[in-house]
Amino acid sequence: MASPRAAGRRPVGVFAAATAVNILVALGFAVLPFGGFTVTG
Repeated sequence: MASPRAAGRRPVGVFAAATAVNILVALGFAVLPFGGFTVTG
């Protein structure tokens, strides 16, 4: 295992990207049961 200093910021970027994708997927699946319910601003 590389030290955190040697690893640099790549793991942080991967974690951030994975988190963003997970949020988008969760929102997409959350909308499915409520397809008729829309919130308009």
